[in-house]
Amino acid sequence: MERAQAADGSWTPLWFGDQDAVDKRSPVYGTAVAVDYLSGFKNRLAQQMTEKGVTFLVSVQNPDGGWGGNKGVPSKATLTARALSALAAGREAWKDPVSAGVEFLYSRFTAGRMNDPEPIGLYFARLWYSEELYNLTFTLTALKNIQKNCNL
Repeated sequence: MERAQAADGSWTPLWFGDQDAVDKRSPVYGTAVAVDYLSGFKNRLAQQMTEKGVTFLVSVQNPDGGWGGNKGVPSKATLTARALSALAAGREAWKDPVSAGVEFLYSRFTAGRMNDPEPIGLYFARLWYSEELYNLTFTLTALKNIQKNCNL
């Protein structure tokens, strides 16, 4: 995993892309998944990779509080929820990005937009599909992790 982590702290997944990104890739998704899992390990290397990944995630958060597949890509519920799950390991410094992300999801919910289609690219972002339940299941997982690990 250390060799696969980019200099900016991100990981680019093979399977999940973002149709709105210029290169159709989603390092936010890949980084969120990697950070989510690495944050459970206590060894020094895992902690260093986690910190770099978190730095990347926080740096590409959109002004509306959500995340798209990369910096400047429109926010989506699926990607915001994945980023929030990763950040829910809960360091105090991550509290503001987590709060802003929750607000983004809440605004989508109150606007009746939680089920808006959000195509995800598979296999180097060449095959696009929209899974009806990703928005909801990713959001519920993120909120469960935030409730368990964060004092918001």
